[in-house]
Amino acid sequence: MVKIIPFYTNAYLECMRSNRKVVWIVTAIAGIIVLGWWLFQQTGQGENQLSANAGHAAHSQGKSAAVRYCQSCHLLPEPELLDKKTWTTFLPEMGLYLGIHSAGVAAIEAADKDFYPEHPVVTEQEWQEILSYYTTSAPSALPELPHPLPEAVTGFNLLPPPDFLFRPNVMASLVKIDNTVSPARLFVFDAFSNQLFLFGQEGLLDSLKVNGIVVDLQGAGNHWYACSIGDYLQMGPDKDKKGSIIPISLSPKGKLQQHAPLIKDLARPVRIVVTAANKDGQPDFLVCEFGKLTGSLTLLESNEKSWRKKAIRPLPGAVTAFFEKNPATGREDIWALFAQGDECIIHFENRGDGTYDEHKVLRFPPSYGSSSFSLTDLDGDGNKDILYTCGDNGDATRIYKPYHGIYVFRQEAPDRFAEKFFYPLNGAYKAIAGDFRQKGRTDIAAVGYFTDPSHPADWFVYLNHLGNLGYSANAAPDGFNLEAALTMDSGDFNGDGQPDLLIGNAFLKNDPRQSAPLFGLMESIAR
Repeated sequence: MVKIIPFYTNAYLECMRSNRKVVWIVTAIAGIIVLGWWLFQQTGQGENQLSANAGHAAHSQGKSAAVRYCQSCHLLPEPELLDKKTWTTFLPEMGLYLGIHSAGVAAIEAADKDFYPEHPVVTEQEWQEILSYYTTSAPSALPELPHPLPEAVTGFNLLPPPDFLFRPNVMASLVKIDNTVSPARLFVFDAFSNQLFLFGQEGLLDSLKVNGIVVDLQGAGNHWYACSIGDYLQMGPDKDKKGSIIPISLSPKGKLQQHAPLIKDLARPVRIVVTAANKDGQPDFLVCEFGKLTGSLTLLESNEKSWRKKAIRPLPGAVTAFFEKNPATGREDIWALFAQGDECIIHFENRGDGTYDEHKVLRFPPSYGSSSFSLTDLDGDGNKDILYTCGDNGDATRIYKPYHGIYVFRQEAPDRFAEKFFYPLNGAYKAIAGDFRQKGRTDIAAVGYFTDPSHPADWFVYLNHLGNLGYSANAAPDGFNLEAALTMDSGDFNGDGQPDLLIGNAFLKNDPRQSAPLFGLMESIAR
């Protein structure tokens, strides 16, 4: 017979008491562990929150300092415009403008030692905040955009220069189709040999050694004015004002003749416009004195045997300027692109009394490297739009940038433009609009100078207008292979009523086994 022990016996109760003690001990230990883990998590989150708050505060302080100091000279650049490495090497150079003198930029400072502030205009803490803001916020590398290889454009006949202009070193700093005479002529200047070449329909007519590097040529018939940037294309010290305007004439026998400079001591002039501002019968000049640290958009008015200088905008960077009749006032306004520091397109409205009201139409960050702009009715609505390129990579930020390329801004209202199209092109240097293939629509041809060797076709792109400011891309014609294009002009060379394209090459190899053409002519044959 089995003996059953009731659950309420002393033995059973003693056993249960012992088990409860164990459970309590285990529960207590578990509670302590959970509490400790919770406290650890809260402490970690607190530390992370404190760290995040500190990082946010430092970021905010750095941006505020950048707004206060950097934005006083140009549009505030966002950290994402350059990579970390470039910001790290570039910012000390910018520090010179704030009186921050460091060993790494001693050579730059020495070249223009009287320009930069002698003492800092920012505190050391503010400068460190600026450095931290850009170097910590910038990406490790800029994004790479898709790079499809477009098909070659058709509808053009390629005309190369004569064999003697295939050389190991060529730099066509000026190309011009002259339609002021018939038949048309070509002017091409080689900055490497300092020679100005004149071509007619049958070939070379004459050449001339010029005192200085010609970057622009304006005039008509047998009387021209050459804009010389100075002795070299590269920037020298700011004090080197060696630019000039040189009269060039053609003799009755068609020979080029150079005359004494009409105007000297200009600050790296890159464009001139011949005008009659004071209506005295003598030529006046609107000059883009690009300069370096100093420069000016300058109006030079003849005054008997001297010149009266009027600074339209006494700041460096003027790269393109032209007169444009204002439909509202009937006066000749000035439009200009500035590409140094405060990069912008400005409409200078003529007040009729010799003064101008300044309207900044578009502004760009200083890393854009603005290179060209024109006013053209691209969509056929009767209003002139803006065709703009940026791609000058010749400064301290020599990396390929995904925002370099060709931009179209549609005119929405007077002095108000909205971006409607962008095509990326490394080193984009100039774009010209025209109905090159006689389709009844305005296409765009563009060249690149600071090109990426891994994408050799980037030296040229042809944008076919599909309507409503949409475009498809084509590469250069088959057989037309340049490494980098520096200049471009359009005009009707062969007299068929269609605009052709004259493109100047930049090829510096110093290797007699390699050679390239000084220029090439894309003759439109489309009908």
